[in-house]
Amino acid sequence: GVYYQENSNFFWDSFYGRLGLGTNVPGGTLHVASTVGVDGLVLFGSCNNSAFGLHLTFQKSRESPGVVTTADELGAVRFDGYSGAAGFVTGAAIKAFASGTVATTRVPGFLSFWTGTDAAPTVLTERMRIQNDGKVGVGTPTPGTLLDVAGTVTATLFSGPLTGNVTGNVTGNVTDRKSVV
Repeated sequence: GVYYQENSNFFWDSFYGRLGLGTNVPGGTLHVASTVGVDGLVLFGSCNNSAFGLHLTFQKSRESPGVVTTADELGAVRFDGYSGAAGFVTGAAIKAFASGTVATTRVPGFLSFWTGTDAAPTVLTERMRIQNDGKVGVGTPTPGTLLDVAGTVTATLFSGPLTGNVTGNVTGNVTDRKSVV
């Protein structure tokens, strides 16, 4: 059945198992909509004596339930904008994937950050990844070091010991506490 409360402020569709808040046409299990500026804010609050805060949890299993495998998407946060005739189009996303060996007490995973471009308006491109071993790749999905950047890096200051090889042109002063190069 269908249950309405105060026009379309609360809508329950028991046939499809969907709840609409601010809409009477829920597009998913829970659909929150607003036509008023800041009212689109979804707020989760907690007031208790616990040291723990609120958690937003995405859970993924195969079938009912089955173990996830490497490369399974565990969840995503998408940022969509209305584009006119095409409706809502995703402009950016943060995605989590299973990676490595899944076992009884662990699911290794990585986070990836995606953006859309002008060249391919409906295609997202992965821009940054945080691997399950803590390595961060910018412009590369396979970072080989703690920070692996594919492309030119511009910075106003690097601090700490410099080890390894420097290639390319170095301008300005390169100093340490012992000598000036």
